[in-house]
Amino acid sequence: MKVYENVSLSSKTTIALGGKAKYFIECFSNEDIISAVEFSKSKNLPFYILSGGSNIIFPDNDLNIVIIKILSKGISKTENENEVIIECDAGENWDSFVEYCISEGLSGVECLSGIPGSVGATPIQNVGAYGQEVKDVINSVKCIDNENFETKIFTNEDCEFDYRQSRFKGRDKNKYIITSVNFRFQKNKEPEIKYPELQKQIESIPEFKNTKDLIEKLSIIRNTVISIRKSKSMVLDSSDINSRSCGSFFMNPVLTETDFKNFIN
Repeated sequence: MKVYENVSLSSKTTIALGGKAKYFIECFSNEDIISAVEFSKSKNLPFYILSGGSNIIFPDNDLNIVIIKILSKGISKTENENEVIIECDAGENWDSFVEYCISEGLSGVECLSGIPGSVGATPIQNVGAYGQEVKDVINSVKCIDNENFETKIFTNEDCEFDYRQSRFKGRDKNKYIITSVNFRFQKNKEPEIKYPELQKQIESIPEFKNTKDLIEKLSIIRNTVISIRKSKSMVLDSSDINSRSCGSFFMNPVLTETDFKNFIN
């Protein structure tokens, strides 16, 4: 665990705004996370778990707060005849994890390419894009209770996933810190392209039609998704100092059948 004082948050967010945090703590293990929470309690200060720094804007004034950055790394894989189970630490970069899955020939997250943040953040709002949601490949989520520091494992059903929603964003918001996510993939599963814009572009790529190699197919989908994102200015360009973003944070409206009928009428 590394503790820093008076750290500018503008360097920690994709929008590059924000004043200084009283304390900024980097955690590399579950023990570090517990120590960081205990540290914040000893200082009588609130703490905030910071992931990739997108979808958040800190105020310009200095904040009397403890920012906890989870940097734990680790990916382990087990498999049987039909499935591959991957346990991934919360601090792993999400897009790097997507790349890893594609390199292993595992379909189910390729449409979630280019999304900033860490693996541990994805279950919170059930990250989704271009026809895929992370809930469809999550097997379970491991957490630490903020109060008693007990470890708890939530099954997919326990997580209460919904459209951009889970128990970690709803009734248990700020109660748990996610330390790892367990994913389940089907072996040799052909990718499903559900998003019309993506499907249209993929159908125009001869290499996709001609190849039978699953990894190549997944790679083409990934590259196409990133290309679409770039065309919408949704991908940060590290070579452009003026490239700034606060992420994609919209939600599509969810209507009941009655609301929908009233709307079209």
